[in-house]
Amino acid sequence: LFQKACCGKTNYDDCGTYGTDDGWYNSSWKCPINDYSDKPFQTVGEYVAEAGCDEPSAWSDWDLKDAVFYCTDVPDCTITCGGPNKDIIRTTTEQCGCMLEWLIHAVWVKFSLAAVIYILMNVSRMLFTRACCKVFWEHLSPKVFTYTATCDEKGRVLAPEKADQFHHFTGEDGALKSELDRTLARYVEAAKWEVLFAALLNVPWIVFLSLVDHTLTYDPNAQS
Repeated sequence: LFQKACCGKTNYDDCGTYGTDDGWYNSSWKCPINDYSDKPFQTVGEYVAEAGCDEPSAWSDWDLKDAVFYCTDVPDCTITCGGPNKDIIRTTTEQCGCMLEWLIHAVWVKFSLAAVIYILMNVSRMLFTRACCKVFWEHLSPKVFTYTATCDEKGRVLAPEKADQFHHFTGEDGALKSELDRTLARYVEAAKWEVLFAALLNVPWIVFLSLVDHTLTYDPNAQS
């Protein structure tokens, strides 16, 4: 390869010596030049044939022998570096400390908020579902009720107070129906308030996240 690329230059024969075929004579390979001598490098065989490559004849001759070194004869090193930049180190250290502090706070706040939001959402879900079942009880129940009554020794039901205002104790116009209507009205009214309370349970964490969303991203340049 060296012959093809360096033919006609120092230490190499003319290109015609190696042949005139296109693959050889008109090759576009570049000749490697030694920057120290401005001459082409010789072939590997030329360097191997150097007499210096034959010395020493045994590898053991390359071993270092025990000797005494005079360190005082070694010149002192000239320090050319002015040392680390203290301002840069101070600024970087402050930023690293602030970033670590922010990371600890962020992890704690993240898990705390996640736990609070999880609890509020699940409590809200359970209250809302239960309240909706109470509000729409007419569509979700067989409309059969169990009540506690008082009877005498003969098994006759004793009507509650103010039952004498009605002609009957049971039936559509009876005292029991009137008391049932009032109980169901209170039952539905309380359920409506539970629906509102369940919805309001989500307000705190929604408002909180909307107020602090711009501070959730760490910015080291914002540190004072």
